[in-house]
Order: sequence, then structure tokens, then C-alpha cells
Amino acid sequence: MPINLTSTAIGLIYLVSNPSPSKIPHNILFIGRLIPQKGVRIVLKLAQIFPQLNFLIVGKGPDYQKALEISKILKNLKLFGEISYHDLHHYYQMADVFLFPSLYAEGWGRTAMEAVACGLPVLGSNLGAIPENLDPSVSILFKPTFNNFKTQITKLLTTPKKYSKLQKNCRPYALKYFSSKNFTNLKNIYLSTLAS
Repeated sequence: MPINLTSTAIGLIYLVSNPSPSKIPHNILFIGRLIPQKGVRIVLKLAQIFPQLNFLIVGKGPDYQKALEISKILKNLKLFGEISYHDLHHYYQMADVFLFPSLYAEGWGRTAMEAVACGLPVLGSNLGAIPENLDPSVSILFKPTFNNFKTQITKLLTTPKKYSKLQKNCRPYALKYFSSKNFTNLKNIYLSTLAS
């Protein structure tokens, strides 16, 4: 029996790109549960060393209080708490880059795929399924350490052409790989398997 691979789909109709994207990144977005395994502490450290960038954090969890204390000191760190799924697209549109610093093997990485659908290049973890869902045309994936994130953010800031190229690739990539046609593909795989 052949092996079939298909990606999942996301709600592309709700996720649209920023109509006037930035030439260089200014707003860095993290969406996720505020727990150590998701790498939120890396984001908090990055906000401290990149005062010229705005770090936008959406989510709640055990590290929320720590993040709140740091946000009172840093003007470039904005916390939005828990947001309804149907309102997330507003936060994707406010950003220029999406951080996905997960310290464990994520099974899917939905927020990273949604970010790409909104035109945001992803700087993120190379663990788990992320490298299967995002390729180098829309993301820069690496071992999720503070120093690696620091290096990659610096590179994006100093190479606007690279950033622009990643950004331009995002929406077409999402339309190709994350559309609802994947549900049809999966259904056909199931039906074919049942018929065998």
C-alpha cells in the first residue's frame, strides 16, 4: 500500500496579509501558551536586547505574570493576553515577523502556518513537524536557543532583501500548501484506504 502525505488546512479566508508590509521588521509576534516549553522566555530575553523592535505576545499561562512584570519595565514589550481565535488575524496583521521558539517537538505548529498565511516570515524551532510544514522560502528554522534567535533577528534586520523575499513568498506558499483542498485530499486517502 502506498504512503500518502498531505498537510492540514487552515482558515485562509480569515487570514489575510497586511496590505502595507514593512520593508524591515519592526513588530515581532509570539502567539501561544506562556509556558517554558513554548520558548516564551526566549522572547522575553529578546525584547530586552532589541529595544528598537516591538515584541507582541498573545496568550496566557504560568509565565504570564513574569511577562507582565517585564512589560512594565520594557516599553517595547506588549502583552495582549488570551484572544479569541476569530480575532487573531488582527494581531498577525500588526506584525512583521512571527517567532516560534518551541523547545519541544510540536506536532503541527498551527500558529506558524497561520502566520505564513498572513504574510509573516517565521523564525522558529526546527523540532517536530515544523520543518515538514514550512520550508526555507518562508521560514528560517534552527535549534531553538536564545543565541540562535538573536543571530537570526540580527540577520533579518541587516538584510532587508532576504526579509522581503521571505515575506513575498508567504501568502502564495500558504495558498498552495494549507488550503481546504487538503481536506479533500485527506478524505480521498481515507476513502481509497477503506475501498482497498
